Amino acid sequence: MIEDGKISGFLDLGKAGLADRYQDIALCYRSLQNNCSGAYGGKSYPAFDPDLLFEELGIQPDWEKIKYYILLDELF
Repeated sequence: MIEDGKISGFLDLGKAGLADRYQDIALCYRSLQNNCSGAYGGKSYPAFDPDLLFEELGIQPDWEKIKYYILLDELF
C-alpha cells in the first residue's frame, strides 16, 4: 500500500506460513516494480522507486536471494 509516494503497508496472505523472509521481500519488490512501472494495468508512477522497500525495511537488498525467489515463483 502506498501513501504520499511512500510504502505505508503491505498485506500478504498468499502462501501463508514460515519461510525465508526474502521470499516475501522478493515477490513484494517484483510487484512494486511491475505495478508502478505500468506493466500491469497501464498506469505508471514514474516518480515511485521500488527500492524504497529496502529503505522502509531498513535492510540492504540481497539481490541473489531476490532473483532466486522471483525465478522460483515463476515455476508456480
